[in-house]
Amino acid sequence: MCTSMFVVAITASLLVTMPQGPKWQTDYYAARERVTEGSKPLAAFVGSGKTGWHHVSQDGKLNEQVSKLLASD
Repeated sequence: MCTSMFVVAITASLLVTMPQGPKWQTDYYAARERVTEGSKPLAAFVGSGKTGWHHVSQDGKLNEQVSKLLASD
């Protein structure tokens, strides 16, 4: 019984800490400050109009072409 509870607790903690995709920021300077503090990479996307970001993202996830580009460089 203790072993199964331990496995459930570990699995739950891993699911909570898994990244859920990109965290979109609309303020470049605030985003730069956040990634500098955490030593994280930063990618900036510039688009035209209110829906310019639709070219790189669908449902909050990067499209396959953009993901490959970011992973390669």
